[in-house]
Amino acid sequence: MPTENLSQFIQFIIPGFIALGIFKSFYPEKDRDIFFEITNSLIVGIIILAIVKWIDRNYLNYFLYSNFTGLPGIRFSITLILSGVLAGYLFVGITETRSLLAKRFSWCNWMSPNEKTVWLKVNSKSSQSWAIVYLDDKEEIIYRGWISDYTIDPEENYQDFLLSNASRVDKNLKEIHKINGLGVYLNLKDIKRIVFLDGNKKTPL
Repeated sequence: MPTENLSQFIQFIIPGFIALGIFKSFYPEKDRDIFFEITNSLIVGIIILAIVKWIDRNYLNYFLYSNFTGLPGIRFSITLILSGVLAGYLFVGITETRSLLAKRFSWCNWMSPNEKTVWLKVNSKSSQSWAIVYLDDKEEIIYRGWISDYTIDPEENYQDFLLSNASRVDKNLKEIHKINGLGVYLNLKDIKRIVFLDGNKKTPL
């Protein structure tokens, strides 16, 4: 591949790859095929690159040397990397804003982003629900608590989570004993069902 073509490919793909990588760290999804990933990175990267070059040409008088035809210089490379980071967090911010508006105003429901999994949706940051966790069908082992941390790995069938402020309860949800320490570490493969009830972090149920 000629040096100039390699240079253009690097400039196109790096900022898009970084931006989408940051976004996926907040909103995970199953890995797509490599062609799909490269195509998306190129599309986003070309847009970012065009904006950076436009700013450099019209406002910075080519301070970043974006008009150089060879391999990108250090100044321009760093700018592309930082632009990819900025774009990634901008995507996250836009998605978070859409979600917040959709929750506060019913007429903004159309703006609500499509969550990739139900598990991610029910454990959103705005959730004010306590979890009643049933470990077996006979309801002999039941925990009540606040899901304070959880994993989202689309490649795994089962996710794990930490139930904080946890208590062992009976069938009537009466506390049997309080769990000291961090809480109860659980995996969805060991759970029969989870019931979410209204409450908040300080006041259960």
